[in-house]
Amino acid sequence: MKLPICTDGLPVPVSQELINVLYQEAEKHHLTDRDLVNIEALTFNFRDPGYSPEHGGYHPVEIRLSRVTAGFTIDYLTDFAYVGVGWMSELAKELDFDIQQGVFEGSDRVPIPIADAVPVYEMFEVNFLSYHRMGVFEVEIHPERR
Repeated sequence: MKLPICTDGLPVPVSQELINVLYQEAEKHHLTDRDLVNIEALTFNFRDPGYSPEHGGYHPVEIRLSRVTAGFTIDYLTDFAYVGVGWMSELAKELDFDIQQGVFEGSDRVPIPIADAVPVYEMFEVNFLSYHRMGVFEVEIHPERR
């Protein structure tokens, strides 16, 4: 099974390597063609189990795909980080590439057109793919059924 992911017309340059990571993770989680028929969206959660506010680590990343006519497309890619100190620490969005809305928000929370954030996206993707190749993430996939 190959998860059909459409990247035509996306406002950021999603690489084939990132698409391949999503294919590989879908295969590892045994998503079949039969499963995909009834799925409206898929959320991929990449987490470093050792990441904490005290010790640092690799930021969690969430990637959501939603159904379109020819398969699935990317809705958003979000990088999370701890903010605050001690018992007041919480995970918050650090980089949010909302492809469907065409907006990017960084940790300063000032939204800008996503097309203006292409250099940030490219840096994010290079880092994310490097960390994935290093095997630092545990991955969960959450389907949203019809």
